[in-house]
Amino acid sequence: MASIIGKVKRGNLREIVERINKAASLEDVRIAVNSAIREFSHENQRKHNIEVEKGAATALYKQLVIVVRMNQSWFPHLGEGICHALSMVYNCSVSKCKESADVIGNDLIKLLFAVIACHDVHKNWRTVEYSMRTIRLLSQVDSVQEIVMAYVIFSKNYLFLLTFSRYSEIRIEAMQIIATLTMNKENMKKFQSDAKLLEAVIHAASMKDKRDEIQKWAELTLRNLMSLPTIDICFKATTVLLSDLIELSNQSYSDFEKPFVTLILSQLTKKNENQTPFTFFEGGKFIEILVGVVESRASGPGTIMAAMEGLKNIINSETVDFVLNINPKIVGIVTKISCIHFERHKTCNVLDSLKKVLNRGTNNAATYYKEVLSSICYLLRNQHAIVRSTALDSLKKHCEAVDNQPQIVTHTGLLDSLIPTILPRTLDVRDDSECTQNSTLPWNSQDYSDELETLKALDIILELVKNVNNCKVIVKNSGILLAVAQLVPQNSVIFKNATNNDEIVRDIKEKKSMEIMMTLLSDDESLKYVVENNLMSDYFDVNVVTMMAEGDCEGITFPSKLDVITDDRKGHHPPRSKQKGFTQPKQVNPTKHKMSKSRSFFDKGKMMCEGIEMSLDSFRKDYEYKMKSQKKIIWKQISSSNKFMNDTSLYSPRMDVTQSEHIKMGLGSFYKELSMEMKLNNYNEDIAMKQKGKTVSMEQIEENISTEQRADEHLSSSSIWDVGNNIRVTIYPTDSNM
Repeated sequence: MASIIGKVKRGNLREIVERINKAASLEDVRIAVNSAIREFSHENQRKHNIEVEKGAATALYKQLVIVVRMNQSWFPHLGEGICHALSMVYNCSVSKCKESADVIGNDLIKLLFAVIACHDVHKNWRTVEYSMRTIRLLSQVDSVQEIVMAYVIFSKNYLFLLTFSRYSEIRIEAMQIIATLTMNKENMKKFQSDAKLLEAVIHAASMKDKRDEIQKWAELTLRNLMSLPTIDICFKATTVLLSDLIELSNQSYSDFEKPFVTLILSQLTKKNENQTPFTFFEGGKFIEILVGVVESRASGPGTIMAAMEGLKNIINSETVDFVLNINPKIVGIVTKISCIHFERHKTCNVLDSLKKVLNRGTNNAATYYKEVLSSICYLLRNQHAIVRSTALDSLKKHCEAVDNQPQIVTHTGLLDSLIPTILPRTLDVRDDSECTQNSTLPWNSQDYSDELETLKALDIILELVKNVNNCKVIVKNSGILLAVAQLVPQNSVIFKNATNNDEIVRDIKEKKSMEIMMTLLSDDESLKYVVENNLMSDYFDVNVVTMMAEGDCEGITFPSKLDVITDDRKGHHPPRSKQKGFTQPKQVNPTKHKMSKSRSFFDKGKMMCEGIEMSLDSFRKDYEYKMKSQKKIIWKQISSSNKFMNDTSLYSPRMDVTQSEHIKMGLGSFYKELSMEMKLNNYNEDIAMKQKGKTVSMEQIEENISTEQRADEHLSSSSIWDVGNNIRVTIYPTDSNM
């Protein structure tokens, strides 16, 4: 029975197709089309495949050409029926659609769009609906999509059908066509360039009624957009679009809304003219949305990154204060994204926004200043030099504002974060290279980025210690104190690969670190803290520092500006009397100087760290005191090493610190210990007289001291006494008649 019915239907199908092909009059065409509609009115895809095979679609196409291009007066009577029949027959499989489209597809698409464009939608809305449905079914074929896209993109007529038509059936078909086309990535790339069409789709997706078919297809279209590996949406946003995005973000029907809104915001805010409108719209609603996405545990990594991008984009000179006042957490968000995007082509763009954030509070008060300092602290620990450099530049600007300094020195962890930057590269905790505490490998002479960071950090500390109140805080930070001390002039290892630039940078670091230490020690409370700090006992003689802390600082000067001058690149310093700005110390009346017998010569000496000079008067008084005790002190030496113990060359009685022979200061167990060499110069005549056993008068000693010429002979009759505290004193027996 089923086969008989099938034969009958197949016989009827052939008859219907023949009748459509042969119909020549208006009435014959109308009867043939009505018969086709009754025959094709089913949902059996297999039967539709047979209908296409028998040529039903081709026969209907021919009649549509006649009605549209030849007998246009027939169209009001036949147009709707022909389009209706076509929309039924093309419910076949995609493979059959392709077979038909290969024959008549492109011409049929053009004809259907002509029908849509040339007739009043309101009067012939059914005709338009059927035409749109036929186009949508044919759009499943790749070969047809290109021509369909040409009619859809930047088409005012299509945009009208999608948005302004009051017939939902037409809007649904129009939206479904777009959803079908955008499943192809090439079509999707073209679609994202049509701002008005994209806005229309977003508007449809933002409808509150989730059961609406239009909204479902709009969401599918936008999901297709999100699937693109690279998205480039850049057009001026309208107020309607902004409202639609907020409405869409308020929905929570699926996992689509928030990620899509975040993605669109990250794209649209790339355009400068969109940044201000997005920022101030509805009192910063989009800022709230993006921050919420970043903080939500339900957000995926890609969505969080898009939200960070959006927040970064909307920060400019006009919006930064408004944005940060609304939510100070944005400071931390921009900081994190700057650390994530360390690729150079991305970092440069990110750092522009970061700099605008970090520079807030330099000129005026900011309610979010604590967050700015926390951001700087976080960035200083980053492994990328460009990020650290940005933080250092910003912190330096903040330090220049005196009102900011109390918050800077007391902010938790901020001073500590400078320690790895101040330390030499071989001791840098950020350096992944293998290095030990005794490593003598030079830092890369071609890459001075780390050295420049050290100089910036020293400038920051130097700016802070100019304020006495800051000194009291900084001196209590042992890490900072000892890190700076590490850079004070020391017996440096001469690297084989060191260049002139290496020496210049090293000189600058030594000069800055010395000025910092001297500024700290110029404050009484800071000086006392150094005495009480056990870690500093390895670097300063406790007796000398105690004497300074007790106020017995006569003859000690604290220059405001230090001059580190070298006459060659091996680190040799010329005599200080030849250095620019040097003046002889003033003579002090011996009768006004009260001495304690319990104090050693070192207690009366001065530790000269490129600026603290030993008073000639103090030396003379000690010399006179020792002579009365049947002993004459010629020179003394402080060192934890034995390399200098046999060196008996003589210098001026004023301590001179050179680049190759200077103070060593270190941090922890791997810092090098302090070493300072004090040498007395110009004692040739004195030595000769001692060797002859003659008595040396006080006047002769003073004359020898003032000549400032290096001795050419070593002392042959010297003996070394160990008086404790790593102090070795060389003494000579005086004439028995004294």
